[in-house]
Amino acid sequence: MNESSTTAPGKQEWVYSDLRAQLESGRRRPGDRLVIAQLAEEFGISVIPVREAIRRLEAEGWVTFRAHVGAEVAGISREDWAAAAELLAVLEGQATALAAPLLSRDEVAELRALNARMESALGAGDIVAFLALNRAFHGRICNRCGNGWLTRMIDEIQPRFEALGPTSIRPRTRAVLAEHDELIALIERGADASAIEAAARRHKLNTLASYNA
Repeated sequence: MNESSTTAPGKQEWVYSDLRAQLESGRRRPGDRLVIAQLAEEFGISVIPVREAIRRLEAEGWVTFRAHVGAEVAGISREDWAAAAELLAVLEGQATALAAPLLSRDEVAELRALNARMESALGAGDIVAFLALNRAFHGRICNRCGNGWLTRMIDEIQPRFEALGPTSIRPRTRAVLAEHDELIALIERGADASAIEAAARRHKLNTLASYNA
């Protein structure tokens, strides 16, 4: 896409969306520099919409500016990452408990299919696909909880938690699959909300425990 084919507001939104996707996917890691002139050249546009997009990402906490360095992908401290994990455990536990009775048989079957695809990705050594499918698995559940505030909070925290924090899910990929099976079984048999919430919360906290081990 060249600059002439995009309106001024559209250019900024285009750059923002593209960079945000790169940050969420981990293609750009904490500490990576974001050189405005270089990015403008890559996108084939002027520096103004690139600068505006980066400022927007800075306001959201994805980017920081350092003296004599410029813009770079923000990091997150071990303490902040652990705090985010604990908060997500509470939020996802609640969302999963609320969603469980609303999930149809077809939706539960889709969860099983996603977990099977995760296992295939793991067998192929494709950790990027594994992580994307893991996000999709939990997204399918949380988005059915019926509480918009809850899902928005999860959607705000989860990408930054995954992209800027340690990849602590890697050592426990097999355990993740087993815990997903446990959640699906609880949902299928109509277990008490408290049991489902506890399992979902434990699932997230196990990732934190793996990192701290």
